[in-house]
Amino acid sequence: MSKKINILFVSHSAGCHGAEKSFITLLKHIDRSRFQPLVIIPQNGPMVKQLREIDINYQIISMPRWVNWEKKRFLEPLRVILEENKAVKQLIPVAGKNNIDIIYSNTIANRTGAKLAKMLNLPHIWHIREILPNNPDLTPVLSLNKTLNYTEINCKEMIVISKAVSKQFSPKIASKTHIVNNYVDFPISDKAICKKDPFVLLFAGTVIKRKGIDTALRAIGLLLKDNQFGKNIVFNIIGTPSKYIEELKCICKNEDITDNINFISHVDNIQDYMTNSNIMLVPSNDEPWGRVVVEAMLSGLPVIVANAGGIPEIINDGQNGFLAKPKDPAEWAHKITWVYNNYDQALKIAQNAREYAKETYTVDNYVGQIETIIGECVGK
Repeated sequence: MSKKINILFVSHSAGCHGAEKSFITLLKHIDRSRFQPLVIIPQNGPMVKQLREIDINYQIISMPRWVNWEKKRFLEPLRVILEENKAVKQLIPVAGKNNIDIIYSNTIANRTGAKLAKMLNLPHIWHIREILPNNPDLTPVLSLNKTLNYTEINCKEMIVISKAVSKQFSPKIASKTHIVNNYVDFPISDKAICKKDPFVLLFAGTVIKRKGIDTALRAIGLLLKDNQFGKNIVFNIIGTPSKYIEELKCICKNEDITDNINFISHVDNIQDYMTNSNIMLVPSNDEPWGRVVVEAMLSGLPVIVANAGGIPEIINDGQNGFLAKPKDPAEWAHKITWVYNNYDQALKIAQNAREYAKETYTVDNYVGQIETIIGECVGK
C-alpha cells in the first residue's frame, strides 16, 4: 500500500458560507485511505463542530486575510505581512510534525498557506472561489494586479469554480488551471408549489451590494405600480444583515413596497422556504458560480438568475431556468410576469433543472477531480 498524502488545508474562516460548505463536502468525502487531511482555521466557529463530526483533525491559528471585506487602511499591508509571518512561524513545526506533502488554500482570501509552502518548498494549490475585478465587496491589501500576479506565481496548480473565475487570471497559467464546479449537498425534492396566492419570491445569500437585491426590489416596485399582481406578491430576503440592508430598506420605502418585503436574518432550514416559494431570484451583478442556484434547482423551484459571472455556465435560458440582465429592473419585472402567467410551464422547466443538477453536480465529479489534481501535484 502506497503512503498516504498528508495535506495541510488552510481555510480563510471557520464560518458556514458557500466556500466553507464546499470545503467541508470535500473533507467529508475525500478518500481517507489515500489522503490524510489536517485543517488550519483562523478562529473558532461553526466549522469546528462540522470537522469534529467527520473526524478531521484541525488546529486554530490566527491568520489575516489579505483580501478582505473592509476598506483598505493605510497600514493594512504592513499589518497583514506581520501577522502572516507570525502564522507561518507557528505553522512550520506543525507541517514538520505531520509530514505534510502539500498545502491547499481554500480561497484567495488567505495568503498564509502560499507563504508557508514557499518557505518549506512544498507544492501549493489555490482553490479560487472569488472574482476580484470590479468587486465592491472584496478589497485586496495590495493592488489588484499584484494580488492576481502573486496568486498565479505562488501555486503548483490552481482550481477555479467556473470559467468566469478563471478569466481574471492571465492565459499563461491556463496549463495549470482546472475548472471544478462545486458539488451541492442539498436534498432533492419532487414537491412543486402551484399556489400563487400570494406569489412568493425568494432570495437567499449574503446581503451585500454585489448580490443585486436592489434590482429585484425595483422590479417588484414596477410590478406593483403596473398592478400586475395587485398587492399579492411577497419577497423574502434571507441573509445575514449588513450595512447594505439600510439602503435596501430605503429603496423599499421609495418604491412603496415595504409591506411586501420580509428581511429574514437566519433560518434553520432553507429548504422549507424553497418548498413554499414560487421563484428563486438570484440578481447578482457578478457571481463566481451559483451555489444557491443549484440548491433551488434540486428543490424543484423555478429560478430567475442574472446573466453575469459564472451563473450562465449553469443556466440555459428557457431550458433549466431563466436569465435576466443584471441591473435592469424592467427585464426582471418582465421575467417574473412571464413565470407568473405561465407557471405550469415554469414548473416543467424546473423539473428539467432538477434532473440536470442531479446528474451534473455530483460528489464523485467534485471530489474525484480534486483528488486527481492533488495526487498529480504531489507526484510532479
